[in-house]
Amino acid sequence: MKKVLLTTLASLFLIPLCYAQWSTSGTVVYYNGGDVGIGTSSTSALLHVYCSSNVQMLKLQNTLSTSYSQISFIGTGKQYQSGVGNASESTRGVANAWYVYDANSEAMRMVITSGGSVLIGQSLNTTGLNLSYMLNVGGTARMSAITVNSTGADFVFEPKYQLMPLTDLGEYLSRNHHLPGIAPAEQMRAEGLNLGENQTMLLQKVEELTLYLIEKDKQMTAESEQLAEEKQKSEEQEERIKKLEAQMERLIKAKQ
Repeated sequence: MKKVLLTTLASLFLIPLCYAQWSTSGTVVYYNGGDVGIGTSSTSALLHVYCSSNVQMLKLQNTLSTSYSQISFIGTGKQYQSGVGNASESTRGVANAWYVYDANSEAMRMVITSGGSVLIGQSLNTTGLNLSYMLNVGGTARMSAITVNSTGADFVFEPKYQLMPLTDLGEYLSRNHHLPGIAPAEQMRAEGLNLGENQTMLLQKVEELTLYLIEKDKQMTAESEQLAEEKQKSEEQEERIKKLEAQMERLIKAKQ
């Protein structure tokens, strides 16, 4: 009986001490003394969650279909919100997508859709959005380098490759106002430009131009050689004519 009484008194004494650091303000309950540890007593942050198994360590869920589950990151002058939009969310354009939202500017900064497309400066509400692309940027981009996959255009130098005759090329340009194989400006404005395909096509045109120049150089060289040969023949003929004229003069003088 004495042991039970001591245990009861100890419990009554310790319970207030255990809960002394937890306070309430209206419906808010907060901890006002140190870090909070879940699964650990060796905390290194205000909230430290620890586990040593393959489980979800934190789960946020909002079941309102038109809303989202998010976390706010608040600095001294900026607030960003990040989370996942529910299936029927339409206000921010993040349905079934992960996002980063600038709460100060009320602007969507980045979205990763359920299909894996990354939107920068855009959302699912953006007009003209094309989710067939893995990356959509609603603005300009600057980078130190960019690598685009390309097949190259070495096939132009294959013996079987046929160049379009320049007369035919001239007629094509007069009719279409763009090079063969190059998309017209109207299509580029409407659909954009595939850098890989366009770079390959431009390389093909440069290589074709090189072949045209080589062909023209051969023609000019042949014409130059022909002119030189004709000039030599003309000079030889002139020399023979001079000799004949000289012989005629001698014969005329001899008859006199």
